[in-house]
Amino acid sequence: MSLNLKLHRERTVPLEGVLNMRDIGGLPTDEGRWIRTNLLYRSAALNKTTRLDREEISRRKIKKIIDFRDNKEIRKQDRLPKETAYKHYPIEVAGIDLKREFLQVIRGKASGNPEDFLVKVGQILVKKYSVTYSKWLNDIIDHPHKNLPQIYHCAAGKDRTGFGTALIYKLLGVGDDLIMEDYLLSNLFLDSFIEHNMFKAKLLSLFYRFDPEMIRPLTEVRPSYLKEAFKTIYKDYGSFKEYASKILLIDEYKQGRLKEIFLE
Repeated sequence: MSLNLKLHRERTVPLEGVLNMRDIGGLPTDEGRWIRTNLLYRSAALNKTTRLDREEISRRKIKKIIDFRDNKEIRKQDRLPKETAYKHYPIEVAGIDLKREFLQVIRGKASGNPEDFLVKVGQILVKKYSVTYSKWLNDIIDHPHKNLPQIYHCAAGKDRTGFGTALIYKLLGVGDDLIMEDYLLSNLFLDSFIEHNMFKAKLLSLFYRFDPEMIRPLTEVRPSYLKEAFKTIYKDYGSFKEYASKILLIDEYKQGRLKEIFLE
């Protein structure tokens, strides 16, 4: 099932200083149910929120912010309403290392195709950080009233946040094609971020001998990134159900609780 762009745009939350903020609700599941809106939002970093942005976050009664940025990235602290709780779940990939890869490309020292770098990130998110996603998801399941409504984010809200969103959708029963469709929307809602980075790359290419288009895979999401993450899940655990039960610690009972919380 595919949704038209108008419906996807209706799920966005336009803020002045925050990119890629969307309500994860409003999507249908394969069982014919719909994900409730106004409970869970994904976004890019919140360190540049304006006064009006913080008023909007308060208006939506956001109880908690989840930050997946790494320990160096959070030096640029989120600017939040005073009443909003904050929890840091550091994921030390697709953050500072992504900026490092950007510089390696510029200097002509990249070890391979930049797209392959983010394909590998998909593997790492599964192999090394599933425990982090498990803690986050189980806290929502066990304590929904303390956690929701909630915003979760990383830096651009596309890689670490994108995989976390795909996990939630998969657990709720959203179809794979729609999960991918939603994942790729980051390219649309980060268009200004992508073009800004491409502009910088083109300027730098005047002084360094490199093709600025080599930077583009580092600024976007591509199907291969998410496909690699799920390929790793199926290769290592045989099925998503087994991965969810043994690694995310979300068995059928807990998955049912998650559906009670989010589906209507």
